[in-house]
Amino acid sequence: AKKLGEQAAYSAIHHYIKRVSVWSGLAALVLLIGLLSIGEQIGLRAPIIIVLIVLIDYLAYITETSRAAMQALHQFVRLGLYTLSWMAFRFLLAIAGLWLYGSVSVGLLGVALSAIVVFPFFYAWLKKQTKGVQAPVELELPKFRKILPVALGYSAFVVISYQDILLAYFVLSQSDLGIYTASTILPKGIIVLTLSVMQVVFPVMVGQQHSAELRAGLIARSTIITVGAAIIASGMLIASSGLVCSGTLGIRHCQTDLISTMALAVIPLCIVRLLIMIQFARSKDWTPFLLLAPPTLAYVAYSYVYTSGVQQLATEFTMFSYLLLAYCCGLLMLQSNPARQLVILISRNK
Repeated sequence: AKKLGEQAAYSAIHHYIKRVSVWSGLAALVLLIGLLSIGEQIGLRAPIIIVLIVLIDYLAYITETSRAAMQALHQFVRLGLYTLSWMAFRFLLAIAGLWLYGSVSVGLLGVALSAIVVFPFFYAWLKKQTKGVQAPVELELPKFRKILPVALGYSAFVVISYQDILLAYFVLSQSDLGIYTASTILPKGIIVLTLSVMQVVFPVMVGQQHSAELRAGLIARSTIITVGAAIIASGMLIASSGLVCSGTLGIRHCQTDLISTMALAVIPLCIVRLLIMIQFARSKDWTPFLLLAPPTLAYVAYSYVYTSGVQQLATEFTMFSYLLLAYCCGLLMLQSNPARQLVILISRNK
């Protein structure tokens, strides 16, 4: 933003947002057609879920792009308010859909609507800043070969986080599927909750203007905060699981034992995400994908063949999450000792 000049930077980002919205929309449409075609061939019972998931991904991508734009423009107060509003609407609309209609699809629709509510305010503000600019300013985009490993690596983590829900469509009956999806939607929210920590510290982790000591200390503190937030949120969810699944405002079809099991599963996943973001910050862009792909494929193959019940699926996913964390830490220590260094940094910053 500083290189372009303030008004030109706003214009460049405004033009970029429009391009991203169009091209990502076309990509989402192609993906939706492909997934619906596969769904028909394998007899997928709820195509509306596929539509909603693709819609959520598209809207989340646009919203995250707008968040990145505010971060680049150093609009940190607006960024905080924008993020808080988005997450608040996401939570409230999803829970309202589940409680009022008892349907996972309505809950997912609420998640999608949250982005539709907040994004127009950002776009109107951004467009207002470009008044007086005669011609749109083009941003210099990164090369595809630089984007690919990062996209693959982070996509692998997203797949890992939600692969149990996708597997549920293939290995569970219709009634068990409703129980499992209703019982996992809140535990998965813990992953989103801890994401905000990384979104704040990641720019500092990659910034060359900051000293190595500052970045190392920040990594240590963000690890403590991430782990602490995940444990506290999981503990609160386990403690309130009876209230969540019963009573007038309880989520229909959810089970307390499943919520408790899944709440434990997300703790190591939050740490795994931190480890892969550290690799990105160190310009080891291919490491996350090469690290995550083999165990993910092995877990999917095993679960598809041997898993048959909701509790079995939840238990195996939880075991996989902890084994994945141990696997990542072990290989990273063998590679360059980052996990060992992380433990030392945490101990120094306590």
